[in-house]
Amino acid sequence: MGDQRFDFGFWHSLDIEDCTERSLDDWAEAGITVPQSPRYQDTPAHKGKLRWVLDACAERGMEAILLDPRTRVPGGDWDNRTPLPDDYRERAEEAVRDFADHPGVRGYYLRDEPPKGV
Repeated sequence: MGDQRFDFGFWHSLDIEDCTERSLDDWAEAGITVPQSPRYQDTPAHKGKLRWVLDACAERGMEAILLDPRTRVPGGDWDNRTPLPDDYRERAEEAVRDFADHPGVRGYYLRDEPPKGV
């Protein structure tokens, strides 16, 4: 198989305040390559800690899917689409400007299980 790499991720509910060096070591030791980021808010303190998390991910060969509140698409039921907020594009672009250039970022979480027909 040579240098072929298979990515592994997982779903969790860790808050940014609870994310530690040990958390990241555990992920790496478990073979996770694409972790979900801890939940964080659009505040300077949370974004600063997230940069630390992303640095640690990159050092361990991981790339995170960011749970940025600015890119999350509002939920809805399976039969009805929930319209995007009017400022969604601006908020999402801001999130991308903040983190997309970081080597510890794979992408952004948008939504789980979109409505049928999407």
